[in-house]
Amino acid sequence: MRQWVIVERFCLIGHVLALVFGLAGLLLVLPNPEFIMALPPFGQTLFGWSMAGGGVVYIVLGAIAVAVYAYRTLGVRNWL
Repeated sequence: MRQWVIVERFCLIGHVLALVFGLAGLLLVLPNPEFIMALPPFGQTLFGWSMAGGGVVYIVLGAIAVAVYAYRTLGVRNWL
């Protein structure tokens, strides 16, 4: 049971961090294109990846966290 708590917390923390990172990108970086142009090529590549796949990551991590929590608290039968 302890392993499921670790997985649940890891996914929940990853979900929150991805959400905050994406929100900061939308509110701070996108309105300021000069910031994006000032990034090195590696930074621009990383920014492109975050804009392309960041939403998927936080949705999947959130879904896994909720599924593990439901499994732990409700059991297999009620979870499914």
